[in-house]
Amino acid sequence: MALAGAAQLELASGVIQLRPEGAMVAAMLRGWRAQQMSRGLKEDTIAGRESG
Repeated sequence: MALAGAAQLELASGVIQLRPEGAMVAAMLRGWRAQQMSRGLKEDTIAGRESG
């Protein structure tokens, strides 16, 4: 069972990315958001950290 924000939940297996760096950064940010949400942080807190 993968934890919230784990890479295997954010990246599709077997898919070749046209821009792998951009895809990895986007997946990292989605994973970071999922981890914060799983810890029960409020949307305002998460949004403030993302805009940062």
